[in-house]
Amino acid sequence: MEKAPGFQVYAADFYMDVLGWSNEEVGAYWRLLMYSWVNGPMPNEMKELSQIAQCGAKKFSNNWKRIQTKFTLNDEGKYINLRLEQTRAEQIKYRESLSKAGKKGAKKRWNKDGDPNSHPNGDPNFDPINPPNGKKIGLQSSVFFKRKTSKRKRPTPYLADLSSQITELAKKLARLSLAYPKTGYRNFNVNGLVQKFVNQKKHPQAILDVLWELAKRWTLTGKDEIKNPQGYAETIMKTKSGNYYEREHTAKSQEFKNLEMPGELLRGKEG
Repeated sequence: MEKAPGFQVYAADFYMDVLGWSNEEVGAYWRLLMYSWVNGPMPNEMKELSQIAQCGAKKFSNNWKRIQTKFTLNDEGKYINLRLEQTRAEQIKYRESLSKAGKKGAKKRWNKDGDPNSHPNGDPNFDPINPPNGKKIGLQSSVFFKRKTSKRKRPTPYLADLSSQITELAKKLARLSLAYPKTGYRNFNVNGLVQKFVNQKKHPQAILDVLWELAKRWTLTGKDEIKNPQGYAETIMKTKSGNYYEREHTAKSQEFKNLEMPGELLRGKEG
C-alpha cells in the first residue's frame, strides 16, 4: 500500500500548540513534522535535526528546547510526534477497510467460485416469473432488503456538556495572553494545560473552574498578579477535582442507601 500523501491540520489546534513561539521555532517545528510524515522517525542527532529544519546548529539548539516537547523517543531511540503517528495509523486502518470492502464487493459480483466468465448478476436467462423449479418469486418492497441495525448507546463523552464551555474559555485565555503579554506568562500554554488535566482524568467542572479563576485574575497587577499561571492552576486543581469526585461518590452512596431492599435480602434467606 502506497504512503498517504498528506494529512489534515486543524488550524485551531496547531495555533494553540505554538502560541507564544517565535517564527523560527514554528518554522523549524513545521519542517520536522513534514519530514517525519514523509520519512518516518527522525534521528536523535542535533546536527541532523538542524539540517532537516534548515536552521543553523546554534539557533536550532536554542529552538529545540521548546520544540522537543512535541516529540518523544520511540523504542528505536528515534524521535516521533505521537499525534502524527496516531493520524498515520488511523489513515492506514481506514484505507485497509476500504480495500477489504472493495474486494468483498467485487467477489459478490461474481459467482461463489469467482469464475470471471460467469454473469455478474447470475444466470442471464433466469425468469423470476416462471422459474425452472416452479416456485415463483414475488416482487418485494425495497424496505424488505434494508438491514436491521441495532441502535448502540453511545458512551457519554468524558467532558460531556462542559466541552464547549471549556473550549471557549481556553480561547478567551489565549486572547488575553496576547492582549496582555507578561514575562511570567511567556511559556504558558493554556491548551497544553487543559490537555494535561484531561489526560489526568481531572473532573470536567474542576477544569472549567480553574480556567475561570485564571481568566478573572489574568489582568490583575501588584500583589494580586499571578506570577506563575501553571503553578496557580495546578494548585487550584488539587483541591477542586478531588472535591467534585468526593461529592459525586457521596451522592451515589446516599442513593444506594435509600434503595428499598426486598425483605429477604435484609433478613437473609430463611431455611
